Amino acid sequence: MAKGGKRPGAGRPPKHVVYETPIRAAERKILDRLPWLVDKLLELVDGIHEEKTIGENATIVYKRAPDRQAAEYLLDRVMGKAVQPVDVTHQIDEIASDFGVAPERVTSIVERLRQRKTG
Repeated sequence: MAKGGKRPGAGRPPKHVVYETPIRAAERKILDRLPWLVDKLLELVDGIHEEKTIGENATIVYKRAPDRQAAEYLLDRVMGKAVQPVDVTHQIDEIASDFGVAPERVTSIVERLRQRKTG
């Protein structure tokens, strides 16, 4: 007769076990092609110009303008992403109304926390 309780290997495997192999395989593919991928990004940054001659007199020019997003991506990778200012005044008003205090009081607490963090 079978006994109840936990058995080794029973149940659903944890997510890290299920997804680890496909993620590692994808990372290896990307790493194998990394120099090529960087070259392609740099082509997008520069823009692409290509001429093809069809027949004796017909020439087709393919152009792709420089891609600003590719340039920004490369700059962010090398220099780090620029700091984005965040406006929290509406959140301060909400917090103040939730606790029934003046918005100035919440602002002063936030300022003190910033000073403590930077000081």
